[in-house]
Formats: sequence, C-alpha cells, structure tokens
Amino acid sequence: MKKLAIFSGLTIVIVTVIYLLLPYEPEMTYRESDRVRYHLYTPESIKQVPRLSPDYTFSHSAANGQPETAGVCFSGVSDTAALKQYLVSRGYSFARKAPAGELWTSERSRDVYFTVISRFSPGKQVCLYESDR
Repeated sequence: MKKLAIFSGLTIVIVTVIYLLLPYEPEMTYRESDRVRYHLYTPESIKQVPRLSPDYTFSHSAANGQPETAGVCFSGVSDTAALKQYLVSRGYSFARKAPAGELWTSERSRDVYFTVISRFSPGKQVCLYESDR
C-alpha cells in the first residue's frame, strides 16, 4: 500500500512538472506524435475523426478571449464526405454556409459546433474544427 501511495504521488508530481514546463501557446499546430499536446489539447471528438490521409496535423487555439477551437487538417485530399458522415453519426447536421466553410450543429450539444473547410490553395486540404460558442 505504501508503494502505491509513493507511486501515485510521484506520478502526480511528474505530470504537474511536465504541464508547468510545457510552453503554452495561444495558437499551436502539432502532430499526433506530440503525445503531451495531443492528450492535453485534443478533444475526444477530434481524436476520433477518421484519418483521411497519412499527412495530417492538429491545432488548438484559445487566444485573446476567443472561444476555444480544436481541429484536424488533412493534406492531399479534397473530399469532405467522410467528415460530414462522421458528424452525422455523432448527431450533428448541416446548419449553414459560412465564409470559412460549413457550420454543423446539434440539438444535444448547443454549446459546441463544427466547421468543415476545404482548401485548394496552396495545396488540397480538408479540415474539421470544433469550437465552443
């Protein structure tokens, strides 16, 4: 029992030190291989997005009082059908077109919305962002 208490205490200290030493950036882009940022800043809904290509990055933003946003962008693809199907499977539906892309909302989660974006310049890229209202 004493070993468990020591191990638990040591684990808490290590995690706290890593968290405090990790430089916080109001806007960041990272890969899944960056385990600390991936686990700290990526919500489950973004972690579960189907991987459309082997070339993808995650992002997180919480700058200047703006709502928190997390997302994933896939390079080399332009078809958003799989992302839309994923959102439908989670109970979201298309709400409207916006300058940045398509907004998707849910009656069950009124405090969160998703944006689907397809870019063609400088290269093909498809992104899905989750934002707080």
